Amino acid sequence: MGLLFILLVFVVLPAGIAFALGRNLPRLRPRWSALRRNCAAASAAGFLPVVLPIATVVADGYDGQYMLWVMILLLAGLVISLIIGLPVALLAARKA
Repeated sequence: MGLLFILLVFVVLPAGIAFALGRNLPRLRPRWSALRRNCAAASAAGFLPVVLPIATVVADGYDGQYMLWVMILLLAGLVISLIIGLPVALLAARKA
């Protein structure tokens, strides 16, 4: 059950966000270049799912020892945006 939740949060949710933004950003921001739209969609897809864990870590008590965990979560968001968000955003932008 835990693996299904992790798969849902860290694969399906970013793919959905990237697809929705990649599909709709050309209509919402027509002046942006295609590179900027795809990077924005991929970044949002990677970093939105890790905002809640980062907020939880910081709210638990910020005394500096949790900075490593925040950096690990930010790195996970970057990896998610590159591996999942960018290809899905590129595919959705081509379909649009």
